[in-house]
Amino acid sequence: MESDEGFTPVFVSYHQFQVGGGAERGDDLGLYTVGDDLLQVTGRSQLTVLTGPHTGHVGVRLALLGSAPPEDDHKGWQAGAEATVWLPDGRVSVCGLMGDCPPPLRQVEVGGPGLFRVRVESRDRTREGTLAVPEGPERYQVTIWPVDEDPGFRTLRRDDLPSPAWQPNPARAAGWAMVRLVTLADPDPREVALRRAATRNGETPVHPPADRAVVRRHRTMAVDRATDLLSRPAELLGATVQGDELVLPVGGLEVRLQAVAADGGLVARWRWVPKPGTASPVPDARNSTVEVGVTPASGDGTAGLAVVHRGVPASDAILLGLVWDHLLDRLLETPAGGGGTPHPWEPVLAELATRAAATAARNRRRHLEFEARRWGGAPPSDRLRRVPANTIGLARLDRSFLDALADAAPDVQRAVARWGARQACALAGLTGIGWIARALTALERGEPLPPPFDDDQQAWARLWADDRVPSTTVTTPDGTPNCSQQAIALPAVRAAAHEDPLAGAVDTVYFAALAAGADHREVLAAANVILADLSAAR
Repeated sequence: MESDEGFTPVFVSYHQFQVGGGAERGDDLGLYTVGDDLLQVTGRSQLTVLTGPHTGHVGVRLALLGSAPPEDDHKGWQAGAEATVWLPDGRVSVCGLMGDCPPPLRQVEVGGPGLFRVRVESRDRTREGTLAVPEGPERYQVTIWPVDEDPGFRTLRRDDLPSPAWQPNPARAAGWAMVRLVTLADPDPREVALRRAATRNGETPVHPPADRAVVRRHRTMAVDRATDLLSRPAELLGATVQGDELVLPVGGLEVRLQAVAADGGLVARWRWVPKPGTASPVPDARNSTVEVGVTPASGDGTAGLAVVHRGVPASDAILLGLVWDHLLDRLLETPAGGGGTPHPWEPVLAELATRAAATAARNRRRHLEFEARRWGGAPPSDRLRRVPANTIGLARLDRSFLDALADAAPDVQRAVARWGARQACALAGLTGIGWIARALTALERGEPLPPPFDDDQQAWARLWADDRVPSTTVTTPDGTPNCSQQAIALPAVRAAAHEDPLAGAVDTVYFAALAAGADHREVLAAANVILADLSAAR
């Protein structure tokens, strides 16, 4: 039940509750990678809030705004932090770590899928084991508004709650983010299903989401160093130079940056391309623009190095922002932009590629083994795969005959089909039935089938209604007992007239073999002789 102040009790575990939305497999950046002692980025669609108590209830209030709140609007909150999330289905939830989502905070509409800024503020946070303050449990306000850019994580204010001993790990975050970009471009089918399930159909968003967004990042450093780094952008990015482009390796992909302007900074076109000789799907087929510049120097001799990445897919903005955090922090750590060390995503993508190659080889081997069992030999030709007939059934009975039949001329295949139809009907005692005999004669003359064979249902009705039709059973070659020979044989008549002569030949010989039961080898031996004689006579 909500309190008078609008706070809803949320049950926390392990000092955590979560803010986010959407069901995305793989959206699981580890805790203590990006964030501060109040708020952690734990996925592009999920944030984790850190609380004082290990287990228990805290009060949470959710506020949805149409635009950013004032920067100085503290209202007595003691700690605050901001981050950006991608909400793929236009809903947000505030839940305990174990999935407890109170109804007022569950699947709250935020106006449509897109990028949103989340500000988390707290007061009365207490160390584990201390008594609660008189006002009640810890209080948290979660404020959300739509944005079209990601400026990264930001700490607004800190309280005096003791900080756990941890350091942000931008390299780890960038490795995760780049791998996520690559895998989202070529997703697992299970992830596609989850994304489809999370998408709302037929609803008009209150705030239509921006298709494209901006990523902004900024670092402060000595003026001369910031200026120097602009003169050698390959070192800034840890990239190689190929012609007039900088190339950033990303597994089976490359990011290529081509300078388009350099008026006091660097303006480059960012494009994703598969590595030569590969066909890897790219995260974004459209080009975007990267602007790198130096902000004016301050009185202490420092300046800002600013990166603005424009025109990125809104769904990728958070991930690309984590990549830029790493690139900027990397250049601050070593004078040469990383000293030639590989980017953190490279070993991960290389391992994924090795696993994928091993999996593909294993799957190919298993597929060939399955094909061999299924077709009774080597994989069939594309022609046999496409023919609308019982090719697999005939292959299991006589694969060499099937291959020879597929290689035969169309007139030979048609003749084999007529032979197969008559053979099947003879085995079932149907050649003496007048209306069936007339159909077999029409086949041999190349004429259209007479009634009732112009209507499949009428032909079956006639078969069961005609007292002259015998009723005999047979055990088929696969061991199925008590099968009606007449029911097996009748489809051979219509099959022989199939517009595809190969389909007709396959089905009629197959039906004749089934109708022969235990004597099917004799029928197949006769079919081989007929096929050989007809082919030799051409």
